[in-house]
Parts: sequence; C-alpha cells; structure tokens
Amino acid sequence: MELWRQDYEIPRNHGSTQILGECGGPGGTFHAFRIIPPIIEIVKDVERICPNGFLINFSNPISRVCLAIKRSTKNLKFIGLCHQIGYLNKFLPKMFNKKLEDFKITAVGLNHFGFLIGLEDFKTGKSLMPEFNNKALKYLNRVKNRFEYSELTFEVLKRFGYFSYACDNHLGEYLQFGEEFTETQDMIDWINHTDQEGKAIYDRIMRFHRRFKKGTFKRLRLLTKRFTGERAIPIIEAIITNKKSYESSVNIPNDGLVDNLPQDLVIEGPVWVDGDGVHGIKIGSLPKGIAALLRIEACVQDLCIDAVIKRSREIALQCLTIDPNVGNAEMAEVIFNEMIEMQKDYLPKFK
Repeated sequence: MELWRQDYEIPRNHGSTQILGECGGPGGTFHAFRIIPPIIEIVKDVERICPNGFLINFSNPISRVCLAIKRSTKNLKFIGLCHQIGYLNKFLPKMFNKKLEDFKITAVGLNHFGFLIGLEDFKTGKSLMPEFNNKALKYLNRVKNRFEYSELTFEVLKRFGYFSYACDNHLGEYLQFGEEFTETQDMIDWINHTDQEGKAIYDRIMRFHRRFKKGTFKRLRLLTKRFTGERAIPIIEAIITNKKSYESSVNIPNDGLVDNLPQDLVIEGPVWVDGDGVHGIKIGSLPKGIAALLRIEACVQDLCIDAVIKRSREIALQCLTIDPNVGNAEMAEVIFNEMIEMQKDYLPKFK
C-alpha cells in the first residue's frame, strides 16, 4: 500500500490529473513496471515446465500484465479475470426483475475500461438494450455513491452513449477529464479503505493459522460463505467437463475480435468456454467514440510493455508523456526521476 500511495501522490504532486493511480495514469504505469518482470519469470517457467498448461492472471493492472504475457510467451494459453463485471451482474437482475442467467451480456473494452454494447434475453435472443437505456439512469441514481456509478459514469454515458460497467474510480484512471468529476478525498478514502480491508483479511488468516498450529482450531473456516462472483472455478469446470458455457467478461488477446482496436492488444470481452479452452467472440467494430477512447489507452499500454521488456528509459518516458493524465514531456521526466529513486528496490533497471 505504501507503493500505491506513492503511485497516486507523486504524479499529482507534479501536476498530473490522474485519479487512483492503480491501473491507469502514470501511477498505473509504475505499478506495471514493478509487477510485470516477476510475472514474466513465472509465465516463462510455466511455459517451460508445463507447456500445455492454462494460466489465469488476476494481477493488476490486468490489461498490461496480460499484454506482457502475450508478448513474452510463444504458445502459452492464458486469460485474465477481473470481478469488475460483478457490479453490472448485481444490478441487472434487480433492474429487469430477472435472473442473471437470463441475460446474454456483451461487455467489451479494456479491463476497468469496458462498455456494455449489447444485452439480450439468453433464450429468445431479444435485445434488451432499449429497455436498459430507458431504465439505467433512473436506477443508477438510486444506487450511486461516491465510489460506484456516480457523476463520471453519468457523464460518459451522456457524452458517448454507452454505459461503462467499471466504477467511477476505475474508469476515471484512463480519462483526461476523470478528475473533473471525481473528488480527491474520495480517491484517498478508497486507497485507505482497500488498505484497511487487506489488513483485516491478513489478520483473520494469521489468527486462524495460530489457532490451527496450536490445535485449537479444528475446522478450517478460511473460505467465506458469501458468493464472490469470481469466475475462475466455473471456467475451470467448463474446460474439464467440456460443458459449453458463456462468460461475459474475460481478458484475452484481440486477434481479430475487435476490428477497430489494435490487434496486438488484450481486450476484455465475452467468450465461449468448452473442453478446448476459452474462445473469444467476434465483435466487429465498436462505436467510433468508444474505440477512440480505448485506442488512447491502447497506445499507452503498447509503450508501457515495450519499455519494461526492453528496460528502455526512453520508451518509458514516451509512455508517460503521451498519457492523457500527463501530456507534458517535462512533467513526465520529473515524475519518472522521482519514482525511480523512491521505488528503486522494486523497479527494473532502465537504461
């Protein structure tokens, strides 16, 4: 968490408009610089030891980590999973008074930066998008809070015509105007909340472990009974049992799925799963405004992965300079130099 606070605070101290600093903005870039090298070591070992293995990545920033995996391995089968779609899964049944399995959701974009572009009744194939568009604003106004589906979500829906299923404080990481609709204190509170939640989980695990070692904890209750919405187990089951199933949000290589995004990109979108693995669904072209937003971040990601794989200071500075939340070469260099000094024990050696 100390590193995340640095990711968030240092760029802003030098004038960056970034929010959160976890997966996007200059903070997200340094997060990627730190985490990608050890993950590349892991996936290369997986490919060498178990070339037919199937790797699932949960590590943020998922889009950038998965793109690094794609560029660092030859034939490794992998996907990235994020539970962000869970927020959409939570309110759709309430909005329509239906079960979640009644919906065929087409949600496409990048991780934490995706859009609902299609919604159908799974059995009949009837489009539910007109009904969603009629109900969405009214419903979201009832459930919005300062972290989820607040002013920024409404602004993007108003300006671009499509609903982003990422919460405000994730969506805003990729947008130059994100700060305009986000309160600074909310970002600080979100990082603090995440920190406190993580400490609580850690303390709980360690408490159980101490009791287990003493022999006073006979039933290991490490797993919560609460439904998490995570999709790794259903995907693994579908592969093992060869039961064809639909997953609405999986990070996979583009490779012809979305025509108007770079092909050497990892997108988040719907897939079919069966005994042969995970298969992306052809989307075609996204609405031009949405594709334009995503291509900006795609360019940042392209340079980010190049910089960390090649250990190139020059490319790293280019990546920071073109980021919508920097946009200034001098600022990029100042941020880079301070972050390199602050996090030198965790960052690769750029040349």
